[in-house]
Amino acid sequence: MDLEVDAVPLRHKLAIPFRVGLLVTAGIWLTSFVFHGRSVLSQRRNYVPVDVYLPPWTEHSLSHSPIPPKKRVPGYQFGYCVAAILTVTWGLGFFFFLRYTRGDIWALYAHPLYPSLWFLSLVILLLVPLPRSITQIRNVLRKHILGVVFLAKVSSAYTFMDMAIGEIFTSYAKAMGDSWVAMCAVRGGIFHSTLRPDQMCNGRLYVPLSIAYPYFICVLQSLRLAFSSTTSNERRNNLLNAGKHATAFPVILLSARLRSTQNELPILWGHGKLFWAWIFTAIVNSMYSFIWDVFFDWKVPFYPSIRAMYRSLWPRGIPAIFYFLAIIFNFVLRITWSFKLHPQLTHIHNFEMGIFIFQLLEILRRCVWLCFHIDAHYS
Repeated sequence: MDLEVDAVPLRHKLAIPFRVGLLVTAGIWLTSFVFHGRSVLSQRRNYVPVDVYLPPWTEHSLSHSPIPPKKRVPGYQFGYCVAAILTVTWGLGFFFFLRYTRGDIWALYAHPLYPSLWFLSLVILLLVPLPRSITQIRNVLRKHILGVVFLAKVSSAYTFMDMAIGEIFTSYAKAMGDSWVAMCAVRGGIFHSTLRPDQMCNGRLYVPLSIAYPYFICVLQSLRLAFSSTTSNERRNNLLNAGKHATAFPVILLSARLRSTQNELPILWGHGKLFWAWIFTAIVNSMYSFIWDVFFDWKVPFYPSIRAMYRSLWPRGIPAIFYFLAIIFNFVLRITWSFKLHPQLTHIHNFEMGIFIFQLLEILRRCVWLCFHIDAHYS
């Protein structure tokens, strides 16, 4: 992770706390849009998926629900509300930060409230009383998200949603490391000469651990499903899914090791065995994840001819041509998502915060993955 703030003006103005907030807000907007689109398509097919209304209702119990039909709020509408409020608070914080500090990164010490305004609004949304129909959805979402993030839970009634939350959480792995750096910056725990977190923050230890934590959660989820599976096929698939997420650990470990020795080793080709070990693990992780996305999560059948694959995807809700475009998009970003972790590729980051753009693209890739995963799951 590039912890240093250089002289590029955009990096001074868009400080790390603002970047994390923008990633969270963009993710909520895109995820809500995906579930909204799924709801519209399902209604055209004359059925309403059970988890469009997030509380544990079935189509039968919806008719006996104490909340009138006109006042029921689907989960994506609640997501739109949260995203809109976060957008407003993030925008206000960014506006006041620029107005009163002129984008000076040193002003984070004097004005820590502005970059934290979006986070405070998110906490308030999770705690303040809301209308009954919205409160039920908020409580269920909060229960599932906290259960997955902190306990790696997988509910038998909402297995798909819990696993999707875990997968989306991995797209914020880099943002988890950024969050640790943001906390150090807001509380002033950085060296004023380099703007790097000091040893009190334990950046060399906790940043890699923060990045690895989402993958650890997904490994636990897959193992729990594997041990509770009733068929050998399900057990095998869940163990393979756990192995897919576990391949990220060597990449993160070697990336942290390379960063700790970056001043001792020349750029790229002089790393020797350590560098080539990192290359190998990054390729394995990227290709394993890509193959799993396409042939397991999206259920794209493997045929020797593209025409046969196209015909097999014809009954799906999403046109087959979009599947092929999504496969290319997924492949490119899977490769870059692993390889950008290399510490010596920082020259890319100096142009319009390349690392931040990669994070935004990863969130977009994950929402594309979710869209096609839902289509494959319900087609």
